[in-house]
Amino acid sequence: MGQLISSAAPNCPCTGRGTGASLETAQSRVRDRWVKAHNLLAEPAARIPASVFVVVAIESSVVSGPRLDEYTDFLSALFGASTALMLPAVKADVGKHCFGYGCLLADEFYFDPDAGPADKLGLVEPKHLDVDTTLLAVRDKMNAAWTKVEKNKEQRVTINAFTEFCLKAHEEDVDDDLAVKHNYKRFLAKVFDVGVKMSGTTQGTLGQHCFKYAALFAGEFYFAAAHQAAGTTQDAAGGSGVCTRSVADVLRVTAEVP
Repeated sequence: MGQLISSAAPNCPCTGRGTGASLETAQSRVRDRWVKAHNLLAEPAARIPASVFVVVAIESSVVSGPRLDEYTDFLSALFGASTALMLPAVKADVGKHCFGYGCLLADEFYFDPDAGPADKLGLVEPKHLDVDTTLLAVRDKMNAAWTKVEKNKEQRVTINAFTEFCLKAHEEDVDDDLAVKHNYKRFLAKVFDVGVKMSGTTQGTLGQHCFKYAALFAGEFYFAAAHQAAGTTQDAAGGSGVCTRSVADVLRVTAEVP
């Protein structure tokens, strides 16, 4: 695969500035913050509450001054989206999967809007070819997603376009179940809000960078659990049957170190 070409919209600081993106470093970030979070908790295997998620993210960031309030607001929305991964279950804390993808998006806040986002996964402008086929596949998928999603005249994505794209992309996971679709749409609204707050723009739409990271997060919804809650199950092919499909975890953030 050749280097991806940026197609960020004019006047949008969507081009990434990160270098050396790799699956290993992404997984390492999650592991390190999982440890930091548990250093603040009494139980070594406890789930993570919002307060600890926010503290760990801020301590791991470069935020300062007036951007701190904006970042804290973003983190609050991000934690809400992370718990919404489990809808219709209502949770006040998260396990490693939801925590992990929340951590990855926490790093993509526009700490310096003029410099652009970190793009630590290299989804917008990878500076080199990563040898790990998993991350290459994710990059290809997000690049294709950006090409396919409907955009307005400013080449940005509205909430309606984002929702319709994700519903189409995961139609086999939703499987025409109205209850699952309802909960997935509730989740997508929260993810879209995270994408908007990520860049700090007032446009209420997503540019390339925010869309790609939001779309990645949208694929981590707990579809199987939502079907079980609705009284339906899915098999690995997406049809009715025994539920054998677990959460996607495309970046394997829950994997243990060999």
